[in-house]
Amino acid sequence: MRHVSFPCNTIRIIQIIQSKLIHSIIGIISSFDRPSSLRKPHKEYNPYIFYRASLQGNQFQQKTTMQSPLFADKHAIADAMTGDDVAIAESYSEESSGRFTPVSQGSQELRGRVPVSFGGQTRSAEKVLDKSRRCKRVEGVPHVGTDDTEEVPPELGARIKESAILLKFFCQNVVTKEIHPYSGQAALVRNPQNGAVMFVTCKHNTGAEANKKGELEVCLDPHECMLQDNSAADIHLPDTGWRKMPSHAVELRDGATWSNGFDLSLGPTIHADSAEEHWPNDPWRKEFLEDLLQKIRPFEVVGDGFSSDVGLKIGIVVFNPYAEKEEAFSEVNGLADIDVDESYANVTKGITEAKIEAVLGEKDSVMIYTGCITFDGNQHIEYNVNTYNGCSGAIVIVMDRGHPDFGKALAVHAGYKDVLDKNVGFKLVGAFDAFDG
Repeated sequence: MRHVSFPCNTIRIIQIIQSKLIHSIIGIISSFDRPSSLRKPHKEYNPYIFYRASLQGNQFQQKTTMQSPLFADKHAIADAMTGDDVAIAESYSEESSGRFTPVSQGSQELRGRVPVSFGGQTRSAEKVLDKSRRCKRVEGVPHVGTDDTEEVPPELGARIKESAILLKFFCQNVVTKEIHPYSGQAALVRNPQNGAVMFVTCKHNTGAEANKKGELEVCLDPHECMLQDNSAADIHLPDTGWRKMPSHAVELRDGATWSNGFDLSLGPTIHADSAEEHWPNDPWRKEFLEDLLQKIRPFEVVGDGFSSDVGLKIGIVVFNPYAEKEEAFSEVNGLADIDVDESYANVTKGITEAKIEAVLGEKDSVMIYTGCITFDGNQHIEYNVNTYNGCSGAIVIVMDRGHPDFGKALAVHAGYKDVLDKNVGFKLVGAFDAFDG
């Protein structure tokens, strides 16, 4: 069994762990005071069952099995619930095509928001575009894989293993008051202009938007970051609580729009005092965040002169923790046309899991899903990389061997656009200029 890497003072930590586990088993939280960012290793989550709670008076009432002590505190909930939220939910719903349609609150099911049972829900449509691709391990680097037909240099595999971040967060439904789990990707990137290291993910991983029923769900602070070695900590993101409005939509091309606008959230800047700034009055959380930030290797970013040429080979870096991914194929008509070795399937849990693993790779691994740029826009790129629910916020890197920027970050993956039948990412070049944090 793999364990969380703890800070010093082991005896105190073990005592606190025992206390928190007892409270989780009881399932009753007596106040809004949020537990410390302590959790069991994600390897023990099978399946990935998360908190689903409703707000009742001054208590969180357990609704389903609980295995994670991550809760939003009362201040975050109060800040998230403004008088305009229900009006926003009533005024629009978002379809995966990017068009907005007025609806009565909760009356229309929306396309492009596919809730999943593993690792929480996600907030962007995704798609496996080519089921003929096959994943393999990166030689010499445990728990790292790729669907690249070329061999991935071990040094790149080792680097991205220390760079991918699984992002977990909670959103509160302003109508039902229920709190639902979501998941995505994140990373640290180095500003090529001044060398500063900054946190980055998709903006829609931080904001408020309508769910499948047209009910507004508001993202709660803080977000939880998890690394492949089971380390985890909480962090405050500056765009948390951002409200998506119809006016935010930007045109990609040929009338196709992206409803979240420039879907990239940059910041905060990471430096020596980052943990102290995030948790000045919580030494326990501060220790976890300090430990986490020391382990993460930031991505280097391409320079201003970089050209995202059509045909350039790229890849997205995804922390792939899910125990099951069958829902990932919901938009590509099942698994029938995926071939796997029957003897291999016999040593797994079954043919379905073997087929999913063949295309998306081993669970609890960091994956590089590859493809080529198919369109180069002013602020975005389109590509034919395979993605599935939970990939939004992943870093897009150059995978063209011999390219001077091989392995560097050029964009942040946002999701799948159905009318273009392509996956979409927003460029990092230029994003730093607009950052005012």
